[in-house]
Amino acid sequence: MPPAPVVVSVLPCPAPSRPPLPPVDGTLPFDAPTNIAALLERDDMARAYVRALEAALNCYARQAKPAPQEVR
Repeated sequence: MPPAPVVVSVLPCPAPSRPPLPPVDGTLPFDAPTNIAALLERDDMARAYVRALEAALNCYARQAKPAPQEVR
């Protein structure tokens, strides 16, 4: 008989909201200074968002560690 599934109760972890990214101006060349500035800002925002998402996942992972099982 397979072991019974383990049910884990966890508390909600803070999840970040998706940041609004600054637009790239399609009327300018891709490497125009305005577009480069927007792309660099988008990159910084995306990296911060990913770090916040990873923190939320780690929060749940820390709570989901099952309690030690008794050996019979």
